[in-house]
Amino acid sequence: FCTTAELLEIFADESVNARGISPVSLCDSAIVRTKVTPVVALGFSLGNGILTGPLDLFDTPLFDAPRLRASQQ
Repeated sequence: FCTTAELLEIFADESVNARGISPVSLCDSAIVRTKVTPVVALGFSLGNGILTGPLDLFDTPLFDAPRLRASQQ
C-alpha cells in the first residue's frame, strides 16, 4: 500500500489540474464552476480497535497552488 503522503502528492501534480480536477477542503466542495471537478479527501485512522477521524486531508495551504491552477482553467 502507498502512504497517505504519496497518495495526496498525486493531487498536487499539474497534470491532475489539467484534467479539471481540484483538491478542495470539505467546506469548499460545492460546485461553482462547471469546468472544475472538486475532489475531497477524508482520512481515518484505526489503532487498538478504535476508529478516529475524519480528518480533512486537503484542508491545508499546501494545496492552494493546485486549487489556483484549477480555477484558472
